[in-house]
Amino acid sequence: MKIKQTLAIALLASVTSFIPALSAQEGKVQAETSTSTLQASVDALIAAALANPDLDLTDPASVQAAIQSVMTAAYAGVAAPTAATTQAIASSVMSTFTVQIQAQSGDSANTAAVIKSAAAAIVSAAVTESGTDAAEAIEAATKGATEGAIEAGVPVLNAITDVAEGATTGAAAAGVDLETAEAAITDGATAAGTEAGVSESEAQAAAEAGETQAEEAAEEAAAEDTVVTDDTTVVTSPNTAN
Repeated sequence: MKIKQTLAIALLASVTSFIPALSAQEGKVQAETSTSTLQASVDALIAAALANPDLDLTDPASVQAAIQSVMTAAYAGVAAPTAATTQAIASSVMSTFTVQIQAQSGDSANTAAVIKSAAAAIVSAAVTESGTDAAEAIEAATKGATEGAIEAGVPVLNAITDVAEGATTGAAAAGVDLETAEAAITDGATAAGTEAGVSESEAQAAAEAGETQAEEAAEEAAAEDTVVTDDTTVVTSPNTAN
């Protein structure tokens, strides 16, 4: 009888110790399945967007609108988005679109402009659609978008600068204050850059250059939209409705 009790206790201890391992393995399998499902869903959304005959990959506005739609639909299919979710979506979207943009454009300046618009759409959607903290969403989206551009063959420092410029514009469009946005953008772009092999200082400088370019472009646009008045005249810029 004593032997049976000893064996039962030993067996119970063995099973009990095995449960955490089973739970951990089950969690890993579920996470991998979830990631695969998300990737397949995003790939399908991207393919549908690229198949749209109205999409012009040489037109930044057209690309921005397409990516905004893809991002919104991608988040709609995720119950509780995380930073990792945002990074994965951003990377896939930017990588695939950049490859197609480069193939169709052939003009590096135009390609850069479209990448900036793509980054703006990615970051703006991450802030408004993910339901996560704005800074966290911006950092994850910037890192993912930078990784995607690099994966598509854009030189690392160029990718960082272009994405950072677009991300700054996108964060502003989503209503995030500049200081919060730029800190998150710098962190995300720098992380992607260092993982791609450039130094931290180089990556930070490239990100800050992109952020500065976005600020200067916004200031120029605001100046063009200034309405000058006196007692008898109203001078309206071409960008401001009369």
